[in-house]
Amino acid sequence: MRKLFMLTAFFALTMSANAENRKWDFTNWSSATLQNLAADAQANGGTRWTTIEKASGDGETNGNCYWYVPEEETELATVANGQTTTITETQGLVFNCSGRSLALAVNYQTTWDGLGPYSGPSYLWMGGKNNKFTIKGVKPGANITMDVESHRLTDGRGVSLSVNGTAIEIIEGSEKPKERTTCVWQIPADISNGELVDVTVTNSNGCHIYYIDLQEDAPAVDGAKIAYVFNSGYNNYDASNDAFRDIIENNGEFTNITFDALDVSQEANRKTPDELKAYDVVVVSGYMPADDQYAPTLREAIAYVPMLNLNPQLYATWGYGTPKTADSPSLDVAEEALDDALFKPSNESDNYITDGKLAFFEEGSATGVEIPEGSYFANDRVLATVGGATAIHEHNAGRNTYMLIPYGADNQFYAVSIVDILTNAIKELNYSKKEITKAATPKFTEDYKQMNTDVTIASDTEGAKIYYTTDGTTPTDASTPYTGPVNISEPGTIITAVAYADGYDPSEPATLNVALHETSAMPTITTAEEDGKAIVTLTNNEPNATLYYNFTGVKDATASSVYTSPITITHPTTIYAFAGEVLEAEKVASELASKDITITGKEVRLDVVSHFDANAADWSLGESKTKYYTEGEKNGYNYYEVVSHVEELPDGRDTTIIDSKEPLWNLTVVNPGKGWEAKTYGQGMLWERITISDDISDANTDKRYRGETAFDQGASDNSVTFGNIRKSDGVENDPYSCHIQSTEAFQGPFDIVTYVGNASSSNQPKAALFISTDTLSEDNWTFVDSVYFSKTQRYIKKNIASYEGTDKVFVKLQAAFSSVMVFDIYIMNHGELSGIKDVDAAEEATGEVVRTLIYSINGTRLNAPAKGINIIREVYDNGSVKTRKVVVR
Repeated sequence: MRKLFMLTAFFALTMSANAENRKWDFTNWSSATLQNLAADAQANGGTRWTTIEKASGDGETNGNCYWYVPEEETELATVANGQTTTITETQGLVFNCSGRSLALAVNYQTTWDGLGPYSGPSYLWMGGKNNKFTIKGVKPGANITMDVESHRLTDGRGVSLSVNGTAIEIIEGSEKPKERTTCVWQIPADISNGELVDVTVTNSNGCHIYYIDLQEDAPAVDGAKIAYVFNSGYNNYDASNDAFRDIIENNGEFTNITFDALDVSQEANRKTPDELKAYDVVVVSGYMPADDQYAPTLREAIAYVPMLNLNPQLYATWGYGTPKTADSPSLDVAEEALDDALFKPSNESDNYITDGKLAFFEEGSATGVEIPEGSYFANDRVLATVGGATAIHEHNAGRNTYMLIPYGADNQFYAVSIVDILTNAIKELNYSKKEITKAATPKFTEDYKQMNTDVTIASDTEGAKIYYTTDGTTPTDASTPYTGPVNISEPGTIITAVAYADGYDPSEPATLNVALHETSAMPTITTAEEDGKAIVTLTNNEPNATLYYNFTGVKDATASSVYTSPITITHPTTIYAFAGEVLEAEKVASELASKDITITGKEVRLDVVSHFDANAADWSLGESKTKYYTEGEKNGYNYYEVVSHVEELPDGRDTTIIDSKEPLWNLTVVNPGKGWEAKTYGQGMLWERITISDDISDANTDKRYRGETAFDQGASDNSVTFGNIRKSDGVENDPYSCHIQSTEAFQGPFDIVTYVGNASSSNQPKAALFISTDTLSEDNWTFVDSVYFSKTQRYIKKNIASYEGTDKVFVKLQAAFSSVMVFDIYIMNHGELSGIKDVDAAEEATGEVVRTLIYSINGTRLNAPAKGINIIREVYDNGSVKTRKVVVR
């Protein structure tokens, strides 16, 4: 049998220079930095660095935290005794923050005003909103990892990344975490023509960064501790012919490594799971019998230590899948993984993948694993398959990653790619090594009913499973699993909950003494149907209680309207109502009453065919707060080209005569490729970062963007705003030319639901909806309905218009004035959520899929599937919609 030959020759080929990898660690400020900060604060009287948070003088921290006072774009430095000294821990980062919004926390786990305690005492603190810093000269394709934590642990806050105005998608973690979270971004390899780029980091609100790790190439393996697990009693084991061991132990790209060969045929080498966690990488050799007694220990260590498994046969023992040998020596690489670093050759002239097939063995067969749906590895990223079975996959990417590369020990006709593949795998796994932390402590929400309470339990750690007890004991993973709200009716009941998550230690226990209350009597909802509308009456069954109603299903007085008279409803919906608390009777708010409202002659349309929203990733073009699309001007540019001359009047004065005035047709288009585009021929147009408040209480006089009434709630954050127009000739107003238009046609009939706002303190905006079968002509649009606005600045109105035709048409929202703010446009038809059964693909969902829409379980539109449950809606060219759920772990 011919085996891999002369590995040292291959190692010579694998030696290549890595790009510079950089790391900024804010968890351990040097003594020199601390001395320089203190000297600067003293020498400059707190005008540069200060230990006081507030300009008012509040918040003295006595050297536990230093705020930067100047408002300038700069690298951070200290100035004292006539000497300027760069702060080494932040060197290479250029900050552009408002005064006192940037701080270096030295020993500040709990703040002077009682916030915290935080994950650690030392960090970089970005306060305020939309403050920035720039990482200069980053190589396209680089990974940027940060540990980020909200300054207010109850609110999600963090950072987003962009390059030259293009938002960078986060691939792990959250851009708005609460507790300390590892967040990973990957700079697209095609973002520039191979040139280095500057990466802008912008905070959404006050947050902490513990470190920044920039990996511009496969990270170096230096000083790593690697365990190689094998069984010398398997398959006539001969260490001199163990290619896996030779490649790893003698790899010229690994420096200063500790290599422990653990022959588990010897009991002394059988490390416990906790002992395995001490390694940077654990490699499970192909030389392991499937039923090895050590297999359960390896299974227990998955996700707690980076692990490379070369033996697919272990899946049967673990209960994670069935090995399947295919009659092929090559693997089929997933299209999205063709450029993955795992397959990158050390010699740029080499190419291991041809027509999507990876040279894995030179001859013989490769073995994959059939992984059952719903099993532990079922939702992992699959990089390659063989014979339809999973061959290479990774679990828990970026955090103590597990990877299968199924070489086994039966076929030793390895292709030359084995050296680079194993080298790259070890690099990636070593980089994924993370400290094992506890899952986020569960949090409780109580929903009071008449002398019983529904308790909801949640953890901020994604994918966490929660277990609870009601007998005062601390839960384990053998306790009752939390599957939904727990109803408590016994006075004095204490719920204790613990979160368990893959790759985390169990959380701290959380305890709640469940309260029971008398509630106000639930109101009664009655309807009187008339042609084209329904009149809804709420009857108050609780004396002295205020009645509230909304259309979102919340029991929150600030997010509801006060009921004063019957409500007229013109479109099918669900109304919710409750009676407020009665303090003198010691009663809390009643349970929610609800009623589905149907309208005679109106079809129920609840299925979202398409959705425009002004999300930052698509529409901000990298700006943090405002992006002016029209030549950087809110007031736009001239619509007409004007030719004129000056004549002298009989009285000697000059007058301007217009010779001609023709449209320039100078079109500005913003199209992120998501089914909608914004256009203007001169009217000012911009994107604005807006946060919508749920509080619609008139008692709250704060200026805020909010729905005008309960019916008007539900708008997404941020808007595309239509600004002012010019007077090209200096006399007459130019036309209002801003519009948002669909780039695909929708099969009628359907509803058009819009959320629009008023940006003016003195005028009421105007706009209208149009449809067309042909977008090539500006004159080929048919009026559908007017769009109505609130008279109050910052108030949002919801409009529902109906297109009852049967043509396939485009949709346009056209400005008729300035100050128009567009938050959402929904196209909604009568599909499965409206009462129709699943679409029969053979009969109804005909033609091609023209659009795929991705939503979270709570209806938020996503750019790509996120961890958890995703709703995938595929829109076919005949207007049919198919919906399916996808779970991403």
